Amino acid sequence: MSDSKNERNVGSGTTGQENIRQAILDFITFEDETSQVWPWAMTAEEILQNEEILQKIAVTVRSDISGKASLTRYVAVAFVCYIGVLAILLMWKQGDPSRTFSIMGENGLSLNLYTVLFILLFGVGYGAYYATADMPIPMVADCADYETYRSGKFIPGIMGTLFSLVDKLVSSLSATVVGVACTAIGLESLPTKSTPYTPGMNVVVIVLFCVIPMVAWALTLWSMKGYELDGERVKTIQAVNAARKEAVAGGMSLERAMAEITDESVKTA
Repeated sequence: MSDSKNERNVGSGTTGQENIRQAILDFITFEDETSQVWPWAMTAEEILQNEEILQKIAVTVRSDISGKASLTRYVAVAFVCYIGVLAILLMWKQGDPSRTFSIMGENGLSLNLYTVLFILLFGVGYGAYYATADMPIPMVADCADYETYRSGKFIPGIMGTLFSLVDKLVSSLSATVVGVACTAIGLESLPTKSTPYTPGMNVVVIVLFCVIPMVAWALTLWSMKGYELDGERVKTIQAVNAARKEAVAGGMSLERAMAEITDESVKTA
């Protein structure tokens, strides 16, 4: 967010809804002026003159403002669906046609209830999980703003590096975990579709495919309870940071700006 926008938000005392509406107007105007191909079915002028459309867009934007709310919602959906996937995998029984996967048989399509339930639960659960893939990225920026608000230090590089380190660490360890699990049940190489069934293989699949992700999602939901950076909170933090930056640029010491410019002083400005 630019300094001019921060100053407007701090000084005017506009509500969150008005800020959202103004951001939409700025975006539409900018896109209309800079894009060679206008991505909307209506012209920018028509959109700006249609209050109903602006309100609908604002509702959509407001629903996605909080990274915490979106992340928690999608992770909860994935967690619930994977409970069903776990139950289905535990019900699996080799040699029982009603409790094994079946899509195509000798006479063509051969779907059973077991397969349909798995496809539905896995599809919705994995889709919800995958929808969260990029959600932590804007949350990293929010955390960087919060650190500036808390300590006065501007360290987005460190925040981004920590996120990247953890992401790469988990990704690199995943192949090791799979290899160790396969070795534990007596496999000498990673299984393929032509690998014959080995006793214990179903347990490994359940643990790696369901249990470990579900534990991670449960930890995510638990950690989100203490995450306070929702949409309104982030706006307040950004307004305070902008006001402190302006004060320091005007000659005030950082220590004094940190002490005197608070949430309350910005809200009443």
